[in-house]
Amino acid sequence: TRPTTTTTTVPAVRRPAVVVLPDVDGEIGWGNSGPIVAAYERRLKTLTFDPGPVDGTYDERTFDAVVSAQKYVGQPRTGRIDKALQWALSDFSYTPARPGREGNRVEIDLDRQVLTVFQNWQPVLITTTSTGNGEYFCGGADGCQYAITPAGDFEFYEFYRGWKEGKLGKMWNPVFFKGGIAVHGLASVPTYPASHGCARIPIYVADYFPDLVELGDAVYVVGTPKARGDRYTGPVKYAPGPPATTPAATPTT
Repeated sequence: TRPTTTTTTVPAVRRPAVVVLPDVDGEIGWGNSGPIVAAYERRLKTLTFDPGPVDGTYDERTFDAVVSAQKYVGQPRTGRIDKALQWALSDFSYTPARPGREGNRVEIDLDRQVLTVFQNWQPVLITTTSTGNGEYFCGGADGCQYAITPAGDFEFYEFYRGWKEGKLGKMWNPVFFKGGIAVHGLASVPTYPASHGCARIPIYVADYFPDLVELGDAVYVVGTPKARGDRYTGPVKYAPGPPATTPAATPTT
């Protein structure tokens, strides 16, 4: 259980120190390894993107962390480190959507497709997510409907540990915040909205995500939901990333 927050003043989000990162000649991505990769993994971890172990190996977790960072700063979601991301990570600042709200909260940004966990008003995790794609589907608990993650103010009310079977498939460690909509792990987390309404996160992040939040914590879903029929009217142009490199998962929410 986290310590109770007693301050009456909302602390500002601490700005990370500016650092000099190794110069990128071209791009760094899958298959690269060595001290330069380790330097970027270390910086991503410091900024609360989770690249996994700082081992100098550009693997799946490094890829996901890079995509998360690219989403957050509004760059193309390639999963590769280039000069633009080098500068963005060197001089980085957080941009919370609800800076004056609860110190312990989760923000899900539908436009950027990122999820941020705050504890005592400071980010402790920023991860890629994939929310509702707006398409019409049948087979869920509520019958036929559109796959929309609604914007609004919610709170976590139920947690299920492990794989939860549903009419639409499986969810790993789901934490529910509205009806059957949850933050949960799945092997497939595209760079764009692809779910039936839930906020997908990588499975290895979902392993510990429930330990970062508590039932009753505020969940702010911000941005522009997909409109009915897979239409989007928000400010971000979604661009599918490179081909999937993880095994196909059982369809789920």
